[in-house]
Amino acid sequence: MTVAPPLALVPSNVPYAGWVSLANTIPWRGVSLTRYRAQSCELHDVEVPEFCVALSKTSPNVFEYREDGGSWRRSPIPVGGVSFVPGGCRVSVQWQGAPDAINLKISSSWLISPEGTSLRMPERPTYDVGDKLIAHLMEEMYRDNLAGAPHGLVYGETLALAALHRVGALESKCKVETDAIKVARSIVLAIDYIHGNLDEKLSLKEIVDATNWTTNIFSFIRAFRRHCGKAPHQYIIELRLDRAKAILLNSGRSVTDVALSCGFSSLSHFSGAFKKCYGVSPSQFSRHPAAHCLTQTAKI
Repeated sequence: MTVAPPLALVPSNVPYAGWVSLANTIPWRGVSLTRYRAQSCELHDVEVPEFCVALSKTSPNVFEYREDGGSWRRSPIPVGGVSFVPGGCRVSVQWQGAPDAINLKISSSWLISPEGTSLRMPERPTYDVGDKLIAHLMEEMYRDNLAGAPHGLVYGETLALAALHRVGALESKCKVETDAIKVARSIVLAIDYIHGNLDEKLSLKEIVDATNWTTNIFSFIRAFRRHCGKAPHQYIIELRLDRAKAILLNSGRSVTDVALSCGFSSLSHFSGAFKKCYGVSPSQFSRHPAAHCLTQTAKI
């Protein structure tokens, strides 16, 4: 396996000894396309000066990477797989075999030009992204490259811009999905906290603090309602009423004792909520439970 020197020390046309260039560089504005067949190689802490999108044409036998001096991680790089490496990022990768890849490099000046505005780009290297649209765009750029750019430079730049927008869309989708997972996890933590402290005087702030919620309390209420179908206070009262109903049905405890043990602040609050929900008072239900088939009749 070859240990490659830093990129700055090698010619730009062929990065490393033994690598074979399979495409000529077309001088699109701010964009270049290359294709190399590489040998087994190790790259240690190499800075990538430009945003790079790579399309795998043949797979390495083994591909590993590491970040921030951490341990090596293995990642599959299938044929047709796409990888992103942000400009200015330092990477450490190693592979075995002779992989072949088309590489689209985009200068930072082009990324911040009007063509590239409002795009969310990956902040860390991302390997093995399966996206047929990016693969198709890069294949078309490569065909245009081999033909000597017969459609003019604008055609290649347009294809590159389309690929760039697709990368941004994938990154935005990934962030949205990641945020959704975080929200769902927070709601699960909130529900667990409510169930574990139902007999206590719960406050909304306590619940939010138990969930690692990072935005304001109003967004938490909206997220809770979206996931549970009701606001936190409704969810808590209905849980308490359901627990109180079970206790009244299966024990001889007083209504007051049941109300306080289920977290209600007073007997009047409990009685009003119980009757509003089930249509009978807790005292009536306690005296004749078999006569009342309780179903929820109103929202709390």
